[in-house]
Amino acid sequence: MKKWLLIGLLLLSGGCRKVEVHTKVQSDGSLERTVILHGDSSDVRSCAYPLPSDESWNISQPADEDSGVYIARKQFARASDINREFDLSGIDSLRINSRVELDKKFRGFYTVLSYRETFYATSPFRKTLFNTVLTEEEGVRFFSGEVDSILEAKLEKWETLVALEEFYQILLRGAEQLDDPALPPAAIRERKDALFEALEDMDIQDSDEVYLNGLLETSEEVLGSPAVWRLKERIAPFADILARYSRLLENAITEEYENIVEVPGVILDTNASQLEGNRVAWQFDVEDFHLRDKEMWVESRLVNRTLIAAAAFTVLMLVIALAAGTLAARRRSGI
Repeated sequence: MKKWLLIGLLLLSGGCRKVEVHTKVQSDGSLERTVILHGDSSDVRSCAYPLPSDESWNISQPADEDSGVYIARKQFARASDINREFDLSGIDSLRINSRVELDKKFRGFYTVLSYRETFYATSPFRKTLFNTVLTEEEGVRFFSGEVDSILEAKLEKWETLVALEEFYQILLRGAEQLDDPALPPAAIRERKDALFEALEDMDIQDSDEVYLNGLLETSEEVLGSPAVWRLKERIAPFADILARYSRLLENAITEEYENIVEVPGVILDTNASQLEGNRVAWQFDVEDFHLRDKEMWVESRLVNRTLIAAAAFTVLMLVIALAAGTLAARRRSGI
C-alpha cells in the first residue's frame, strides 16, 4: 500500500542520477550557467530539476555518462535573466523551483559581490500547524539543518497532519455551505480522527482523478454519506496539488544535486561545504529543501583597478601641479 505522503520514502531515499549546476559570475555582473545531468539518457524528461531545452541554450548529449548525458550552457547578462527561466513561483509545476540573486556594492577601492541561490521548499503544506508538532528548540534545529531520527519521525507526522488538516477544513467548510442534512458538519467534526486514520491508510495512485475519487470514497465510507460527492469540485484543487506534489517527490528522491559557483576576486565568506580558490560547492538532495528553503550564498571582494588607476592619476597630477607651482615660485623669488 502506497504511503499517503512520500516523506517516509524521502528520508530513506538515495539518488541514482545527479544534476550539476555550474554558475560562473563575471566581474561585470554577467553569468554563465551550465546544467549537467549524469545518469541514463531516459532520465531527461522525468528530471525534477528543470533542464533547459529551448534553442537559446547550447545543448549537447554526449554518449559518455561520466561527462554527463545532457549538458546545457548559456550566457546571461543579469541574474534576473536566469530567474526568468528557472524561477517557477506561482506556476503549477512538477519541477524544482529556484532563484538567483546577485548584489554588487562599491566600498572604496573595492567591489563586494554577493551571490545567493535558493532552492525553494517543495512541500505545499509546510506553513500550517508547525507549532503543533515541533517544539521551539526543535524548530531551530530543523531550520539550521540539524535533523536526527527522532526529529525525522516528527517531521513525517507533521507533514501528514498538515495535509490532512487542510483536506478536513475544505470538507468541513464545504459541508457548512452545502447545508445538506445528509452531511451535517457536526458529523464531520465527530468523525475527524477516524477520517484521518482512514485517509492515512488510503492507497494512492499517480492520477489526479484517482486521488480525487480516493479522497471522496474514503470520506463517504467513514462518514456514511454519499453526499460528500457533491463537494467534488471543491475538493478537486486539493487533490490536484496532492497528485502533483507526489509525482514531484517521486522524481526528486532519485536525484542528487551539486551546485558549483565560481566568483571573481577573493572569497570573503560563504556557507558552502566546499571551497577551493574562487570556487564553492554544495552537495545535497531533496531532503535538504523538502520542508525548508535551501539557501546557498558566497561573498567575494574585487579590487576596483579603474578607480585605483584614476585615483593614482589624480594624485600624480596633484604632485606635478604642486611641483610646478613650487618651481615657479622659486623662479619668481630668484632662488
